[in-house]
Amino acid sequence: MAAAPGTEVIAARANGLYPHYPKSRYVLARRRGENLGSEFIAAIEPCGPPNVLGVERIPLEPAEPRIAPVGAKITRQDGVVDYVFSAGDDTLRQTPDGIRVAGRFVHARLKDGRLEGVTLSGVREFTGFGRSFRPEAAARRGKIGSVDVERNIVTTATPLPADGSLDGAVITFTNPGYTRNTAYRIVKIEKAGAGSRIFLHASTGLGFGRVESVPDGRTLTSSVPHEYANSVRKGKGSGFLNGKRIRTGAGAATRLVSVRYGVPMTLSVENAAGFRPGEEFFYDDIQPGDEFEILLVMYFPAR
Repeated sequence: MAAAPGTEVIAARANGLYPHYPKSRYVLARRRGENLGSEFIAAIEPCGPPNVLGVERIPLEPAEPRIAPVGAKITRQDGVVDYVFSAGDDTLRQTPDGIRVAGRFVHARLKDGRLEGVTLSGVREFTGFGRSFRPEAAARRGKIGSVDVERNIVTTATPLPADGSLDGAVITFTNPGYTRNTAYRIVKIEKAGAGSRIFLHASTGLGFGRVESVPDGRTLTSSVPHEYANSVRKGKGSGFLNGKRIRTGAGAATRLVSVRYGVPMTLSVENAAGFRPGEEFFYDDIQPGDEFEILLVMYFPAR
């Protein structure tokens, strides 16, 4: 584990999770104080004999307080040194020895001091180890025009390549009304007029409920509890469903403002018009108007 100022690192062997694994190895990173903000870096070897000699943190400036950028150097016994850089945006940052990084994720591998290859994800610039990479784009972005929940398809006016280059890529959907974003894998992309049709790997439905009552124009109750609204914090909902769309088979639709878990479950909505007691309704994970982002992943071997 990479060292960090004011951090105590403890290695331990203690109780495991299962009877066939009665003991497990643990690493604890501990800090003391008030209003702490911490980012921990650890290298985990899934199997085989130990190969990692050490993990060092590499400073990146400027920092960003909400999601701090991270740099790490992992040294192995076989002469390989891995450099990993990660950030929540593509702001241009620099290390003390002049490496420049503008992007979400970079992995650079050196063998006996020579660059073997570089993997970039959502990167607009990476300069280091005698090479410089400036992809034409870090990501593809756009807005959803429509959602076919039955066939797991979304359409967009944004033209995207339909040549298979984005098959298997991760697409992330966001909305200012959501408390978190949501991600899917792309099965394939087809042309749809001037825009694109994106086939997703999984259903965009989040389940169903049944209207028990409509107390007023902004409130529904459901006789079917939804566990995504539950929370370990007593008296507080998870916020997971905030901003999501609910709709009935008859065509009524509205957005959730908040949900209070229970039986019945209370749903605060933008407009309860069209919802009738006894009707079944459905929760949608994504909806028209959501924005999407597809980080472009590229690998460059050493020349």
